[in-house]
Amino acid sequence: MISYLKELECDSTLIKQNNGQIIYEFDDHDIASAEVRFSISRLWRAGCKRIWKDKEANTISFELWYRTMGEVDCGIACTFDNQSTPKTAFQVCCEEVGDGWYYYFDDYEEYRAHPSDYEENQPW
Repeated sequence: MISYLKELECDSTLIKQNNGQIIYEFDDHDIASAEVRFSISRLWRAGCKRIWKDKEANTISFELWYRTMGEVDCGIACTFDNQSTPKTAFQVCCEEVGDGWYYYFDDYEEYRAHPSDYEENQPW
């Protein structure tokens, strides 16, 4: 899955539970690889909600829980270079869990109330 996302030409990608399609360049695209589609369906069954690729932030994240999209969410993430810490929008916590993987927690309201406390965690 990571290799597939790294090889995509686009900078920003979203995969959500929607009939085996991937969203990039503001449009839905079919995923041709049966192996990738199978991997994605296994992630959905395991509880993954969304898969994000943000090349500019050097981050691939697998969202496992969210209260309201874009307000509070958490999951696991890794970076393209395996050398730095992943960055997700409104990130207030990021802890390494091993082998280049990190647990992250995003909270828009906490970030909005104390932006300077979390500025270094942001992808912008």
